[in-house]
Amino acid sequence: MGVVGIDSSGIIKDPTEAVWMAAVREIDKQKHNILFLSAVECEKYRRKIPENYWRERIAAALVFKSLEPLIRHFDIVQIHKDWPGHRADVVKRFLERLFGVRFYGRYPLSNVKIQLIPGEGTDEIQRADDKSWNARHGWRDHVFNCPDLSKLLKELK
Repeated sequence: MGVVGIDSSGIIKDPTEAVWMAAVREIDKQKHNILFLSAVECEKYRRKIPENYWRERIAAALVFKSLEPLIRHFDIVQIHKDWPGHRADVVKRFLERLFGVRFYGRYPLSNVKIQLIPGEGTDEIQRADDKSWNARHGWRDHVFNCPDLSKLLKELK
């Protein structure tokens, strides 16, 4: 069983700004995945989805895409709680729905344990925070433009 830490740099808001999402997994050696969502792409997705909870839908899709290549059976996902109030629970619910749909019939991947960690977080979240901060401020090795989120956002309607 492993732990995957997730953190972002940037906020999905109105008006939108660029967001970097980092996922870090450490078992034998560190593996990470960093995605970049530009403000233009974020605005494009915003127009295609329902108005209610559009920020949370985009955040959940971006978190899922950053996790997808790293997640293994029985992993725990620890996400830095960047969203105020009940919005964090909404993101978690959308993320659980994506795991259930995308990994349907592949238990335990369809039912991943997701933890929202406030404050400084765990070691894994700190590493993810370092990666996303470095990507945002110019140390962009291993940063990938965000893949198409349209399919994931359709599954969250």
